Amino acid sequence: MELPHLMLVPMEKESVREILKMAARYRLRGADAVYVATAFRYGTWLVTLDHEQKRRVPKAVHSCTPGEALMRLRSLRH
Repeated sequence: MELPHLMLVPMEKESVREILKMAARYRLRGADAVYVATAFRYGTWLVTLDHEQKRRVPKAVHSCTPGEALMRLRSLRH
């Protein structure tokens, strides 16, 4: 709970509806849909080792592996 960049996102009725729509549209499993919908909502990267999840995310969500994310972060610093 004390991590500097930790942000807890409440699952309210409206966000759950969006998660369910995304799960159905992109054939995502329960937790995968939560992660994808959260990345979409906040316009951030989805960092995952799950190849199926990475393959099914909508084009509006940038998905990458941890290694790809690290390389991208390093390139942004230069």
